[in-house]
Amino acid sequence: TDDSGRRTPDSVLANELYHELTRAGFKVFFARITLEDKLGTAYEPYIFAALNSARVMVVIGTKPEYFNAVWVKNEWSRYLALIRNEKNGTGNNGSPRVLIPAYRDMDPYDLPEEFSHLQAQDMSKLGFMQDLIRGIRKILGSALSQVSDTAADNLTGASDVADHNGTSGVDAAIAPLLKRVFLFLEDGDWEEADEYCEKVLDRDPENARAYLGKLMASLYCHTPETLSELDTPFDENEHYKKVLRFADSSLKAKIIDDAASAQKNHILTTAIAAQEEDSVPQLEEAIKLYAQIPNWKDADERAVACQARIDEKVKDYALEKGAAEQSKDTIPALQQAVKLFESVSGWKNADQRAELCRKRIEVLRQEAEAEEKRKKRNRKIRNTTVAVLAFVLVIVMILQVWIFPAYHYHRGEMLRDAGDNIGAITEFQKAGGYQNARVILTDMINKTCMPVIAVSKNSGITAGLKTDGTVVTAKGYRVSDWTDIVAVTLGEDHIVGLKSDGTVVATGANYYGQCDVTGWTDIVAVAAEDDATIGLKSDGTVVTTNDDDEASRWSDIVAVSTGYWYTVGLKSNGTVVTTNDDHDVSRWTDIVAVAAGRRHTVGLRSNGTVVATGDNEDGQCDVSDWRDIVAVSAGYNFTIGLKSDGTVEMTDDYYRRGRESEVRRWTDIISVAAGDTYMVGLKVDGTVEKADFYGDSYALGWTNIGPRA
Repeated sequence: TDDSGRRTPDSVLANELYHELTRAGFKVFFARITLEDKLGTAYEPYIFAALNSARVMVVIGTKPEYFNAVWVKNEWSRYLALIRNEKNGTGNNGSPRVLIPAYRDMDPYDLPEEFSHLQAQDMSKLGFMQDLIRGIRKILGSALSQVSDTAADNLTGASDVADHNGTSGVDAAIAPLLKRVFLFLEDGDWEEADEYCEKVLDRDPENARAYLGKLMASLYCHTPETLSELDTPFDENEHYKKVLRFADSSLKAKIIDDAASAQKNHILTTAIAAQEEDSVPQLEEAIKLYAQIPNWKDADERAVACQARIDEKVKDYALEKGAAEQSKDTIPALQQAVKLFESVSGWKNADQRAELCRKRIEVLRQEAEAEEKRKKRNRKIRNTTVAVLAFVLVIVMILQVWIFPAYHYHRGEMLRDAGDNIGAITEFQKAGGYQNARVILTDMINKTCMPVIAVSKNSGITAGLKTDGTVVTAKGYRVSDWTDIVAVTLGEDHIVGLKSDGTVVATGANYYGQCDVTGWTDIVAVAAEDDATIGLKSDGTVVTTNDDDEASRWSDIVAVSTGYWYTVGLKSNGTVVTTNDDHDVSRWTDIVAVAAGRRHTVGLRSNGTVVATGDNEDGQCDVSDWRDIVAVSAGYNFTIGLKSDGTVEMTDDYYRRGRESEVRRWTDIISVAAGDTYMVGLKVDGTVEKADFYGDSYALGWTNIGPRA
């Protein structure tokens, strides 16, 4: 037994082997049975006697560990020792001792090493028992010549059957086995039934009833009478074919009928399953199957029921389809619904639905006629309205495109001629693209407004020109005595003012002589860099405080701007020159204004677009998509542009500093100036907007800032 006290497979196999060998006439020692009525203390003498007298030992096992169990190995190792110790390997009666290993459900190579020289037997092999008995007889030879022939024949099948064509002629050994086969089948013990059939076939390989038993076991059939009730076809079963081959005419006729019945039952079952699917394709398939088995059970009635169900489903489908069309509630759909309902007239509520559809069609037709009349009336009204609106729109467009812009343009000319530059700029802004209004606006802003405010490119210091010609600053420069100023600019530590008479004043740090401008005359524009001051003369030449020979040789200049240690000049033909060889401006044309930053240069074209060159690490040169610009200013590493509508554009880098929304809200701006991290915008009312990107600028609260009146 195993650890839980249940019998092991080895014990069951040994028990069967004991009974088979006993029936074959051998005297067999099997401890479980032979010692059943003996005390445990008396086992050893019996085992000793059996080992010494036995001529053959059969060792059974289904696992390697069972062969090597202590008590099992003890017995077969003692028997092997007896074989080795006996002279010439023979016993007292002259017959040899032999140990036969018998295994099942395991690899023979897993048998104990001591068995490697022995002939092992596979118990699962067909005919194992017969081969074992014959082998034992061969080993024992004449020692068993007097053993009962009848007992031996029961296993070898020497007199099993007189003939193999029916159920008659079964000898005394086979009949009980067959009886047990059918008892096992009745109990549903299919494995035992099949095993006993094999025992019969070991004796009589052509026994038809044994093949019948195997057939029934494979089909899970309890009795021969119920074979005809099966719905599993078995006419291709090998056992069935063997029954036909070896059975007498009576059994053969019955088994053929049973196979035919099973085939019909299978068709019937398949048809019923299809019928229960209750779909038209499956119902049609069921009818085809029922047609294959006419008059079989209720097949004919079921076929009729299937056809009736198909008719119902077709009608239901027409009704369902008609309802779907009816729900669309349009005249074409309702007309289609009427056709569908009429095709199944008399079925359920088809007639009532058809009548409802007809009435609804009439209502929809009346509504459609009324709607068409309403649409015609509305079209007439709409056409009249459109004509009136078109006329009004033309008038508005004429006013917007021609009348109003022309009015503002001519008013701007009048104000400019009267010396009201701020008023003129406002009117030219409103004139939009009328004639050359944008050109005039650009020129006025750059000449009269851009010089009014200034921001140092290094310190963020701001200066502004008041309309009375005086100057205010966000640092204590001594400018209180300055008068009659028309332009102002800032260096790093000095401030410069241009007077209306063309002379220049300057104050602040003078380490490099940047304030030595007292002798300058006939100046029309000024610009300041870190350590120098630049002046543009009316004849288009340039003067500097730092003896810049290159700039001093320029001619035909109309505007100047300074950056970090370099100067940019705008020529009257719209081209640009610079003292910074790193900034390529040689291909620039049609330029109307320039601005120099710390390391980049910006140019404004007459069409309102902008170009830039130089360092672009922070995106300060990304201005190619700017439009409608009238003035530009370049800071430390950013660029700003003033649009004709008074709003401000700015390069993207400073948008990310969170101030872009503030700058974009600026309106009514007429001048801008950019410094290190700071920018200002002059409003038309003379106040100043500011944007400090790092929060370190000087506060402003100026008023009356603007061109001198």
